[in-house]
Amino acid sequence: MSGSMKFCYHNPEDSNTVHEENAATAFDAVVNIMVSYDMGWTIRGCGRDYDNLNGFGSIVGVLSRQILDYSTCNRKCKKCDMGRTPLDHNCRLNYWDSSKAMEAHVANKHVNNSSILKSNNLQVGIFVGDDDSSSISACRAGSSHPIGKLSDTNHTSNGIKRQLYDIEKTHNELTKNDNVFTSMLYICHVST
Repeated sequence: MSGSMKFCYHNPEDSNTVHEENAATAFDAVVNIMVSYDMGWTIRGCGRDYDNLNGFGSIVGVLSRQILDYSTCNRKCKKCDMGRTPLDHNCRLNYWDSSKAMEAHVANKHVNNSSILKSNNLQVGIFVGDDDSSSISACRAGSSHPIGKLSDTNHTSNGIKRQLYDIEKTHNELTKNDNVFTSMLYICHVST
């Protein structure tokens, strides 16, 4: 019955008859959703150092603010390094590529291969994330449908604040005492 279903209703005027009708349904349709994605690391990086041994990523529904899926990537297992086989302990080793590629890998996994989203007939239509282009590129490459991209407010406002401070260094007429400059920074800070 793909595309239609039967439903029953009771007519109060005719108490002995149950009526059956065909009705179009959207239960088979896939719904596009907007998710926010980010990856965290056990060791804080500085933007130049990509050698973390593990990381954790999640997608959150933008409207529901609920975690929809999460996963971890681990490049090392101490018990395996000591010679134990993965079968005799709870081995978490599940990633063998570089740490730099980890964020894009997890993003693609959540956006295109999430069993939670698939079981609920959901797919990511809009991806909200940081300005790292490798994540959205991996998601778009692995997707059969178009995915829109938005930048999250935290990363965007930090980038704008950084650019405003750089402009201030080269233009003496903009100082921290200048009301326009201060209000721009305030707007960027409040919106995060």
